[in-house]
Amino acid sequence: MGRLSLSARTFWYSFLPMCMVLAASFLGFSVLVQGRVKKSLREKILFAVHNLLKDPPFSKVDLVSCRNLLIYFNREAQEKTFELFHYALNQNGSLTASELGTYIKQQVEAVSLRIEGEGDTVLSQQRKAVPVLETQGASNDREAAKSEYDQAVALLQGGKYAEEALERVDHAIEYDPTFAEAYMLKTYLRLELLPQLDEALNAGQQAVKYGPDNGDAFYMLGQVHEKMGHYKEAEQAFVQAAKLNPENLDVYFALGTLYEDQLNDPGKSVDAFRQYLRLGGVHARARAAVSQADQAILSPETVP
Repeated sequence: MGRLSLSARTFWYSFLPMCMVLAASFLGFSVLVQGRVKKSLREKILFAVHNLLKDPPFSKVDLVSCRNLLIYFNREAQEKTFELFHYALNQNGSLTASELGTYIKQQVEAVSLRIEGEGDTVLSQQRKAVPVLETQGASNDREAAKSEYDQAVALLQGGKYAEEALERVDHAIEYDPTFAEAYMLKTYLRLELLPQLDEALNAGQQAVKYGPDNGDAFYMLGQVHEKMGHYKEAEQAFVQAAKLNPENLDVYFALGTLYEDQLNDPGKSVDAFRQYLRLGGVHARARAAVSQADQAILSPETVP
């Protein structure tokens, strides 16, 4: 594969693919004889080995050329590929897929697309459309949102691609503005990986609005408030998280540190740390705080 990429980079072809002619014309470059393209254009093009169905897709693409490929995919793989193209293409981006012209025409009759040529080019108009998904109504919007969310989680599990994951989450919210888990993930991204506290706060507030019974949503919102210095609001969010999920030991540790460090309430701090330890927590800070409190209430006669 590496040698194929290197060969492609030289731009020696017996004939020049139509997509390259379009790209060259769009960028204002001339195509030389015998298929050799100017170095100035070659340097603007990225060549990479890329698994279409497994690797994270590129984004903000103006033109996708997909020739003599999709006909070898089954229906499930084709639909997944169209979803990836939908994510990758810019507004009014272009997709060339001549071998699937008839199939594409059947799928886009109910959406806002224009077909040009003999099935050679599909130009998106207005909102980008996924031919298979966009015509199915609200239930499929939720499915599309869940798909975007799942792909965002998968990107983060790889330990990178935070920006791509954020784009996926934003797409999920566009599909379903009531998707509490998507707002929670955006809160985490904007709090920890791509810090922007105002956006984190807004996402956290939306998460508890659409997930009022989700203790994790209140826990995330509490973390945002604490980081922004809103300590009373953080306390309220953590307390609500503990009510909704009394087995979440992380909430009690967060309350213990908040009471001790910011709200100057050692009694509540020890109570929170004590509950944290009861649930199986092992952090040394909690153990030390509880041990110190227990020692303080012992009478002088019983102190060794």
